[in-house]
Amino acid sequence: MAQQFEIPKQIIERYEELYDLVTNKSVDGEIAAIDLAKYLRKSVAWTRNAIQNGRFPFAVGDAGKGRNISYIGVFPFYQFETQGFLIQHVQKEK
Repeated sequence: MAQQFEIPKQIIERYEELYDLVTNKSVDGEIAAIDLAKYLRKSVAWTRNAIQNGRFPFAVGDAGKGRNISYIGVFPFYQFETQGFLIQHVQKEK
């Protein structure tokens, strides 16, 4: 009897959320911090703080004069979400 492999429902739902974020929530190739926070299931303040502190390799930020400015590019974010583990693994081997 052949063994069947089925992708768990939770994984499929997460990929659907990722697809929605990068196709329907992005504007001009950027993702808003509030939309990223919803996707990560974190608060906006936590997400912005992580960006400002360089914790996300796919985003850059600058806290200036009372206003946090961040750039979250769709392509770097998507690459990290889909291949981030592989990229980190290869970088550690170098």
